[in-house]
Amino acid sequence: MTGWTGGELRWLRPVTGLLLLATSMAHQCHAENIDAANLQDGHHINTANAQRNGVGQNFAMLEKLLQDSSSAKTIVNSTNEEAHALHLQSLQLLTEARSADQAGNVDIASEKIQQAKQLFFQALKLAGTALVATKQHSDFDKRFSQVQTMLDAYERIGAEQAAAGAAAGVAQDAKKLMTSARRQFEANDLAAANQALEDAWLTIRLALVQLRAGKTLVRSLEFANKEEEYAYELDRNNTHFMLLEVLLREKQSTSSQQSAIDAAVAQARELRSQGEQQALTRDYDAAVKTLEDATRQILRAIRAAGIYIPG
Repeated sequence: MTGWTGGELRWLRPVTGLLLLATSMAHQCHAENIDAANLQDGHHINTANAQRNGVGQNFAMLEKLLQDSSSAKTIVNSTNEEAHALHLQSLQLLTEARSADQAGNVDIASEKIQQAKQLFFQALKLAGTALVATKQHSDFDKRFSQVQTMLDAYERIGAEQAAAGAAAGVAQDAKKLMTSARRQFEANDLAAANQALEDAWLTIRLALVQLRAGKTLVRSLEFANKEEEYAYELDRNNTHFMLLEVLLREKQSTSSQQSAIDAAVAQARELRSQGEQQALTRDYDAAVKTLEDATRQILRAIRAAGIYIPG
């Protein structure tokens, strides 16, 4: 410090202090900038790791969905070839997603995962539709077989009861309805097909009720009491009303025929109401006779429409 006067030294002290402070602040800012850069780099690393972890979790869930889930089994067991093809494509996309992830292409991996999911659910929808169609076909065939069995029994019993002529007429009508049902089913008109099949079943059922000689072919006529006999006649009356409705849907009546049908039906409904009132007072003898008369009026209406059934 030789050569500097006391006054000069006093002047230099604050300047030196300022220089030291500026140097210290510069070092601190540089250190903070390094820390900030490191923090930013760390954020990017953590975000990338989070993305990779998320993709990894998606792999596990998607693999289970595509290979081991009940939905996957539905597709595998389906007869729909398009569903099988889409399922294979979704599995291929899963493999490609894994490769992209291993190469560090997280975005591409995520995109392929989404595509795989979309294809899988398209396949599942197709497979589900195929399963529904298969069940509908099975149900229809089962019901058709039941109606055919009843028709065969009716024709056999008609021959045994010496009513083959009448039985043949009913059988012909039932067969027409069954043929119509099959044709409508093959045209994918399920509602019409099922209705035609039920109409055939009802036609045969009523004809079986009519084929009797002291006993019914559907249920025994040996009743424990008059109340039980009334219940039988009420059910028989209901069946005739249902058959009339079915047959009139299939027939185009003339105005004179329609007048006769309407008159007979009105009389049948009036008698039915009287029979029900008699049953309420427990006069089952009178109720049975009244219901029998009501059913005969329905038969008259059916015949007025130009349809013959025995009874």
